[in-house]
Amino acid sequence: MPQFEETFVNGLTEFRGAKIISSIISDGLAVTEWWMDYTHKGFGTRNYTQLAVQPWKNGKIVEEKFYYNN
Repeated sequence: MPQFEETFVNGLTEFRGAKIISSIISDGLAVTEWWMDYTHKGFGTRNYTQLAVQPWKNGKIVEEKFYYNN
């Protein structure tokens, strides 16, 4: 697990849920809308939706950007 993700997971104090709301996959691009609800030591209480935009090449994610709605 990459360091950022490990640090994030270790900082969770309460996890209430996450789910995929919708997704689009087309011509080497995947866009997934997530809903998340958790409490984190560094970020406090969070309940929001997020878009993950992922270009793919040769079956792997080559970049990932996140867009948030707080």
